[in-house]
Amino acid sequence: MFPERSARRHVNFSGGAMTTQELARHYLEQGKTLRAAGLMINLVETEPTSENLELLADVFLRQGLLDDAKELYLRIVTEGLKRSD
Repeated sequence: MFPERSARRHVNFSGGAMTTQELARHYLEQGKTLRAAGLMINLVETEPTSENLELLADVFLRQGLLDDAKELYLRIVTEGLKRSD
């Protein structure tokens, strides 16, 4: 049986569970941007929510990938404007 996409969780060392976003934020805080990017790229492919896109953009920004970050931030704003119409 496969877990639902929206319920992706990772077990942390203390025995609890972390969402993919929480784990990516944890890696980002530790400066492990490649790990954070890998997690978020995979998550954005299946769940392109504004929250996921923003976190990936934040990772790209931290990595110095300014054009990639800008593209994602603009995508978030554009999609938000479309929803508000």
